[in-house]
Amino acid sequence: MNSMKRLLAMVLFVPLACQAPAGKTAQVTQPDPRAAELDVWFENLMESQDLMGGALLAHEGQVLWQRTFGFAELDANSEGVRSLSEASIYEMASVGKAFTAMAILTLVDAEKVELDAPVAKYLNDFPFSAVTVRQLLNHTSGVPDYLGSMDPEEMPTTGDGFLHNEDVLAWLAGGSDALEFVPGSAFNYSNSNYVCLASIVEAVSGEDFGAYLAQHVLGPLGMQRTFSFTTRFANATADSLVSTVPEDYAFGYQRNADGALVLPESLPENAGLQTASTMLGDGTVVADLRDFAKWEAAWTTDVLIPEPLRTSAFTPATLTTGEPSNYGFAWGIDGNSTGHTGGWPGYSTAVFLDRETRTVFVMALTAPVNDWSFMEELQPILFE
Repeated sequence: MNSMKRLLAMVLFVPLACQAPAGKTAQVTQPDPRAAELDVWFENLMESQDLMGGALLAHEGQVLWQRTFGFAELDANSEGVRSLSEASIYEMASVGKAFTAMAILTLVDAEKVELDAPVAKYLNDFPFSAVTVRQLLNHTSGVPDYLGSMDPEEMPTTGDGFLHNEDVLAWLAGGSDALEFVPGSAFNYSNSNYVCLASIVEAVSGEDFGAYLAQHVLGPLGMQRTFSFTTRFANATADSLVSTVPEDYAFGYQRNADGALVLPESLPENAGLQTASTMLGDGTVVADLRDFAKWEAAWTTDVLIPEPLRTSAFTPATLTTGEPSNYGFAWGIDGNSTGHTGGWPGYSTAVFLDRETRTVFVMALTAPVNDWSFMEELQPILFE
């Protein structure tokens, strides 16, 4: 298994060893009948699996319930240095894809991008003439996933030791991997799709991706504590990247061979992490969970895009076989309830949105998960 494939496989989950402080309850705007049940559910989850992290439930922009458990930072001995709080900022992994999708949809609304136009209209060196913007958004493009397919010897270099979006585009243009299927004929989740989408945002807007997000997506929503960042950006070269670790940043951890919690980049199996963490569009969005109370409005009101475009985002792709894919634009579709999960070494994330009731639940975990069956218990609490 090459290093890129190991990165993809590193969403592995094992128990936590250090002692965590008692969970903290946020000040909420109003009581909610689900709060007491969520308190029990969340604390049991954290204690039974020795996890750390935070979760939040909001309705129409108002926080109904929020909890945190564990530490935002550990020392070299896996002892807590700084506790998680309601203000903690987490890396959101693939939950961040919805921010990329929204950036594209604002350009569609401005008539600068067409959903059914070929990607090559916006990216000059894009090698697959039949692939459309819509197919990138709903993962029906057939474009291979760089995280599962790119070998280190295939990796173009820009001289700074980091993998950038243009490197993946060059890899695709170099013919290292052909399309995996005829565009539109199948669904296959590929991080390369959202890398290409972020590059379209930059090409069309003339702005760096992070700057575009800040001005045209996050700013109008008042999301002042959400932005494009990872700790690896500190040594990257792009001027638009945040280069200092923000206050309240929650570090994510994995176990080493001795069972101690350590930063993921210190583990041999994550040798490629430093190189691959600077990609834009498929993740690398960090957020204060309280900002998701505002993020809900982006998908349920006209604050950023009109209703027809929002409907397109929550419409599952229909394959050329006639079968639905159960995936829209960065949202998995299950009736009126929609969601997305994310995983990256050190972080496991999930968001669920009920558009009819304008209710959003978001969770970010910063210690390895051992058993994901709790997800089956969660949704009935939230939405039934």
